[in-house]
Parts: sequence; C-alpha cells; structure tokens
Amino acid sequence: MKHSILFTLCLVIGLPACKDKKAESETEAAEDTSAAKQGSEDKAAEPAPAAAPAPVTAGAPNPPLAGIFDHLPKATELVISLNVGALTSSPVWSKVGAAALAAGGGKLSEVAKACGFDPITSLKSMYIGIDPEGNEPALIVEGFPRKPLLKCIEVMAKQEKESVTVEDEGNFSVIRGKEESQTLAWINDETLLMVTDQADKEYLQARLDKKDGLSTNATFTVMADRATRTAPVWFAGAFAK
Repeated sequence: MKHSILFTLCLVIGLPACKDKKAESETEAAEDTSAAKQGSEDKAAEPAPAAAPAPVTAGAPNPPLAGIFDHLPKATELVISLNVGALTSSPVWSKVGAAALAAGGGKLSEVAKACGFDPITSLKSMYIGIDPEGNEPALIVEGFPRKPLLKCIEVMAKQEKESVTVEDEGNFSVIRGKEESQTLAWINDETLLMVTDQADKEYLQARLDKKDGLSTNATFTVMADRATRTAPVWFAGAFAK
C-alpha cells in the first residue's frame, strides 16, 4: 500500500478521510434518499418563521502565538486550527460532524477496539502549518498519550498486513516500514509534531526548541490577531507576494 505509514497514522488519528470507498458510496446514497424525502416533506409543510439571531457577545482574548504555535516555523504562511473538544460540543457538530465521522465509523471502531482508546474523544486539538520554503506541511496533534499511540500504530499496521517497527527514544519516535519511515517529535507525552513528508531530526528538534517560531513573523501575527483563535475552527494566512 502506498504511503502505508501515513495511512496507519491516519487510521489512528481518526481523520474522516480514512473512510473506504464503499462507506463513502453508501453514505452518498443515504444522503440522496434523505434529501429526496426531505424535499417532498418541505413541499407539504408550511415554512416556519426564521429564528431570531443569537446575541453577539464579546469573546475571550486570543491566546498568545508564542505558545504552541511557536513550534511552527517563522516561514509558515497558513495555519489551520481545530479545537476538537470545543468542536464536538458545538451545535454544528451535531448537524454535520457526527454524520461525517459516521461514514468512517467502521475504521474508528476498529481503532478503539484494537488500541483501547477512542481517537475522537482522546483528541484535543490539531494544528496544521503550511510552510512554502520547501518543507511539507507540519501537523501538531494534542491529546494522544505517547506509549498507547505507538502501540496502537503497531497493532493497526499488523491488521493492515503492513510490516512496521517503532523505535522510541528521547524526543523522537521513528516508525519504519518496508520502504519508508516517519519520525514523530514529541513536544510532551501527549502532544506530537510531524511533517507529512520525512524531515530530519535536526529540523524537528529546531521545531521542538521553537527556534525562529511563528510568533516572530510580524506579518502573520497581524493576520492571526484578526482571527478569533478561541473558536473551534479558525485559520489565518499571510501570503508572500
């Protein structure tokens, strides 16, 4: 399987993109049937009056970029942030998110059963940083305990009939497959950093040390301060001309 290590990580993290084609087509068919049924019901029903908009209240102040975001390099031009805990408790999640995850529920159930933890309830936050200077996107994941996650990767790889070994030492865990490897850098025992394509340990150590971190990018800081960084999902970009 191409990029088997990243695929295994994807299964463990529980991204909806891991769903198989069969589940996707079944979901689309169910959505089409539901939409047709809803359409005929709407024709028979009188339109309900629009609900009054919720009052606008002042939000909490933005957290400093010098925290978790300084593990992303200064050259980052786009950040996407997902506060999974806040997202799964929001009204939007009950309408959209739960249905999206249900499409990949088979794989998520496999992970929970094989590894002993639910990847969705364990996951706290995800941050994606896009760096245009030749490095692949960086991913920071908060919430997965180090040892159970590494054990889970081995278990899931075995279920996928992939040959994977895990070398865990110091700040790094190296996951080796037959023809490829992936290094995870640990910010702490429940927060990992990885680059979607392989990055050497020197680069990853610089990110752990927050060397030339994102908060030193004045242009990006201005753009990020315009975003509501306490929201469940937000993004900010400052693209070079």
